[in-house]
Amino acid sequence: MIHIEKKKCDKIDWNKPLNKYITSQYSESSATQHNDALSNMQQLREDLRNTQDRSDQVKDLWFRYYSLLASVESRFPIREGDVKISFVWYDSFKGKKVSLYSVFYERACSLFNYSVLLSQLGEIQNRSTPDGIKLAAGYFQAAAGGFNELREYATKHPECSQSVDLNTDCLSMLTSLHLGQAQNCVIDKAVKDGMKDAIVAKLSGQAAEYYETTVGLLNGPLKNTIDRAWAANVEIWMYMHKASAQYRTALHAASSMKFGEQVARLLIADREMNEAKKRLTRNSPLDLKEIVDKLAATISAARTKAESDNDTAYHDTPPLEGQLAKIEPKALVKPTPLPDLNPYDPFSSLVPFQVKEAAGIYADMRNDLVRKEIANLEDHNEIAKATLSSLNLPGAIEAIDNPEGIPPALSTKMQTVSSENGPDMVNELMATQATLAKEDATMLQKAVEILDKEEADDNEMRQKYGERWARTPSHTLTPTYRIEASKYKGHLEHAAKSDAFVKQKWTDHSPAVHTLCGPSDSVLQSLSDGGKSSKQSSVDADALRKVLTSLDSLIASRENLKAELQQLSNNDEISMKLMAAQGLSYDQVYGEELRKYEPIRTKLRENLVQQESLLDSLRHEHESFIAKQNSDTAGQAARQRREHMLTTYSNAFNAYNEIKAGMREGIQFYTNLQEVLAKFNQKCNNFMTTRTTEKNELSAQLNSPFNMSPSTPSPSYNQPSLYAYSPQQPQIHHQQQSSPHQPPPAYGSTVHSYTSTPPTPPPGYVVAPPPYGAPPSAYGAPPPAYGAPPPYGVAPPPYGVAPSAYPPQQPPYGNAPN
Repeated sequence: MIHIEKKKCDKIDWNKPLNKYITSQYSESSATQHNDALSNMQQLREDLRNTQDRSDQVKDLWFRYYSLLASVESRFPIREGDVKISFVWYDSFKGKKVSLYSVFYERACSLFNYSVLLSQLGEIQNRSTPDGIKLAAGYFQAAAGGFNELREYATKHPECSQSVDLNTDCLSMLTSLHLGQAQNCVIDKAVKDGMKDAIVAKLSGQAAEYYETTVGLLNGPLKNTIDRAWAANVEIWMYMHKASAQYRTALHAASSMKFGEQVARLLIADREMNEAKKRLTRNSPLDLKEIVDKLAATISAARTKAESDNDTAYHDTPPLEGQLAKIEPKALVKPTPLPDLNPYDPFSSLVPFQVKEAAGIYADMRNDLVRKEIANLEDHNEIAKATLSSLNLPGAIEAIDNPEGIPPALSTKMQTVSSENGPDMVNELMATQATLAKEDATMLQKAVEILDKEEADDNEMRQKYGERWARTPSHTLTPTYRIEASKYKGHLEHAAKSDAFVKQKWTDHSPAVHTLCGPSDSVLQSLSDGGKSSKQSSVDADALRKVLTSLDSLIASRENLKAELQQLSNNDEISMKLMAAQGLSYDQVYGEELRKYEPIRTKLRENLVQQESLLDSLRHEHESFIAKQNSDTAGQAARQRREHMLTTYSNAFNAYNEIKAGMREGIQFYTNLQEVLAKFNQKCNNFMTTRTTEKNELSAQLNSPFNMSPSTPSPSYNQPSLYAYSPQQPQIHHQQQSSPHQPPPAYGSTVHSYTSTPPTPPPGYVVAPPPYGAPPSAYGAPPPAYGAPPPYGVAPPPYGVAPSAYPPQQPPYGNAPN
């Protein structure tokens, strides 16, 4: 078998550059949390660099390191322009040194050594036993899979090809070589198992093809790269398998009484073995020489005997070589895919800024999709409710079924409202929600006041010292904070509108709810006696009941689909997929991920179409029912009054349940937003503290008796690090770098262009800070003033659905901003 050496490498330092990066881009505490992970990764690399052991344990360690680098490459911009770590490796053929500032190169070299170790493990197996042959074949196929995967990886990262053993030609050669060696093991096993000559011939033919592909690359693009001894040894194996295929086919021909074909094929086999022997040198491995000599002697003896037997006994004319049937190759090996990456990821909490921002953009797209679907669903719910209300349903049916007293369905509603002490509970929920809303608004206002005060202090010092106060103006450092504050203000305004709709609904239905919660005599008194119901009237209502039942089932099914849609949205986190999206644009990832909502959306569309048909049937059946009822004029007015009150109570009970759900969702929203605002307040406070410290230091320097004349402040004040003030981590992989005085917009802020490169903040932010509460024009105008509530029968937008007058890009009420 062909022996391959591992790549060697120089020592590197993972700890210092990555610790520094984590500190600057995340926080000092985060860097401290990851000290052990960095140290462990450093030690793992050193252990692998120094070990000479060839074992499954070392193989697994190489794959663990390879898996770890998958996390590193997605989180750290290790390249010459960012985090500079020089990875020095030596190619495995000639030991040429190649040094690159590329984590992709480091990972490619690690996968190369993992694959080489698999090859070496296959090489050292005892192939004189069936189990040893099987193990060797498995290792060689796994090595082929590793080199094949590495070829694809190196193609995506062309800088890796600077090392000759990582270019695509070399990796293709190594893949075909190991497939040939695996197929060779299969042939050994087939011979030991006594398989038919025809089958062994096909297996040998396939091995010859693998080796021929390898030889073509060695003698072609790799001719001046890899030692010629490699090509010679591989050619020997190629000719031996070609000879073996002809030899085994000749034996099969003899068993079929085709003695002329036997002679012809043995002549070809003998010729191929002569070619193999020509390539033997004194440096060829001894075991290879023994194999060649043994096979050559076997074929030569078989040829001599076959020719003699044919000349003396069979007299079968040997066909020409071109007349012989081609030996069809049969492959029983293939590259084994790499195992799944090691799931343990010590850097999982470090999500790059641009991935956070991309995830936020996707969340906006996803939420917009869900909002539109839910809004459409609620519109159809309201259409159904309005239709039922206009037809006095289900009151008309209840009046027929229960012409006197309180119907059982209404009695159940009364018990529910009474047991919950409904009006008092709603008032308590409203009070709690109002308190939370006020607290949230106060927290936001305090954060903005911190920013305003810091800017006022800076302007005061600038006015006092003039040109000597040369540090970066506050208004060029706070656009991201201002945008974030405007975003939260928009959330609160949106929530306030939803609160107003719910409050108006309660105003409309609270009298009826109070009645339901009161004594039953009050309800009974409001219900007119509908007169005696005839058996025929009940029969007349059967068709109407059937349609109502179908409509109820359809709406219930729709609510289940709504819950399924919301559940899918709540669990939809794509940060890891964005980090793993090598070679794909974020837009492609967005499109692929949003497609998972299509099955539910299709079912919703079908459901809504069915409702239109059912409502048409309902109107038709209701007209028929009313026509029959009108024929009996006795007690018609009283019956209609009873129907109206039953419908009123039914609508009030439904509104009561909606109000409860809306209030609870609103309370949850304000509670979640408080957590977000607390973090935002802390960021503003940190910014204020840092700037105040800097202000005091610079002021003291300017007031020093040694510095009373105008002079240029120290670089630390003239060019402060924006990252020290940025409320989010600075951008890393932008195609176009923003100006140092234009930090990227805050994560989660609404943008118009859904691309992997976020837009630059509007120019207005650089010139002067925006007024609080007015988002910059590039991010959408402020929402219009809240208008009058919709007329009765048209529901307000649910929590999570923006009112129609509100810009669609606003986040849903009920989901605290990320």
